[in-house]
Amino acid sequence: MTGKPDLFPYPERRVLEDAAHVRGAWPTRIFAVLLPVWSVTVQATVLDAEDYDLIDRYLERGLAEGGLTTTTQLADFFALDEVHVDRALRFLAAIGHVRRSADTWTLTDDLGRPSVRDGKRYLLIRQDRRTMYFDGFGSHPLPRVYYESRKVTFLSDDQLSTVLDGRGGPRFFRLPFAVFRQDALAELARLPNREQYNLPEGIERPRSLDEALVHLPLYLVRTVDRAGRTRWLAYSQADDTADDHMTSLVQQAPSIVSALENEEITAARFGDDESRVIDWLRKKNLERHRPVRLDNGAWQVVLPAAAFLGRDQLSTSIVGSFIVQGNSLCHVWCTDENVRRNTMLERMDSYVSAHTRLDRANLEQRLAAVARQLDLGSTSVSELRQLADQAGRPGLASRLRRLES
Repeated sequence: MTGKPDLFPYPERRVLEDAAHVRGAWPTRIFAVLLPVWSVTVQATVLDAEDYDLIDRYLERGLAEGGLTTTTQLADFFALDEVHVDRALRFLAAIGHVRRSADTWTLTDDLGRPSVRDGKRYLLIRQDRRTMYFDGFGSHPLPRVYYESRKVTFLSDDQLSTVLDGRGGPRFFRLPFAVFRQDALAELARLPNREQYNLPEGIERPRSLDEALVHLPLYLVRTVDRAGRTRWLAYSQADDTADDHMTSLVQQAPSIVSALENEEITAARFGDDESRVIDWLRKKNLERHRPVRLDNGAWQVVLPAAAFLGRDQLSTSIVGSFIVQGNSLCHVWCTDENVRRNTMLERMDSYVSAHTRLDRANLEQRLAAVARQLDLGSTSVSELRQLADQAGRPGLASRLRRLES
């Protein structure tokens, strides 16, 4: 399916351009997948941390480290009045740090021992309930970016029919999943960087109340690097640049790669890729131009300048980019440098128009990437401004001129 606006806020070719011209790996196929994710309702204890009173700290350390277990032993060791020690221990018992059995005092596991370990007196505040997300393969936590509901969509089973039945663009695949590992929450709580996975410090003893399977839309792009090695890149709804977390997950999940590689083999065997490109060219009245297969396995069609001139011809926006037909794709090229230069102007005009505040460093980085993509060599902001003047793009030229001053 798609690049539907309600799923991905960018066209498919954007991720193919990122793979080819930012990641340096040539795309040969694109898949849309529904990544299984466990949506876990978690209940946890919220703790507050405060500084110890001096005597409380030493009494707890005496229990933890000194082998002291009775009121008398603690009073004698610290040379304190036994009545004061007993009163302090009763206070610590009341806040859940110690417990008493006959004449023996011990630290509690949930508050006492963590407090001694961290040098802070933890106090129980309330119970917390939240939803947390874990991948459906190894029950590993998802980073905080996937909690941004304005960007990321998790689909329930009853929402899948419109996605799976959609037409045009890459067809969505459902992926297999494994049961949720109950120890995943405890593992997360022990991570030093747990806040990156939406479990802040102070929220302790998380436990699952319920797990539901949901699905995260992703683009997976099969690429071949300059050494001929295959690599899969993942793209989420959050951004149109490769998602390092999901890319790593896909690379480490053999069931995903094997399923998609089988699709690649089948398509190659039946010539689906070539026939889809030829069909696209036929619809554009360009069937006299034939796609060729490059050494890296990707398809490319080279079109003349005439294909991009005139009212009913192709948009120059696809020059140096890709057309997507189903899961197949084809790189579109034009040998005419004027066409490619006009394409650069069009893309940079769109970029500048989309940014009310232009940062010169970001602009130069974008310009370098576009010029590289269109094989136009090194192009400076001043040279781009001159081209904009010559091409009759006064708005673009004016904003670039302000950056030069």
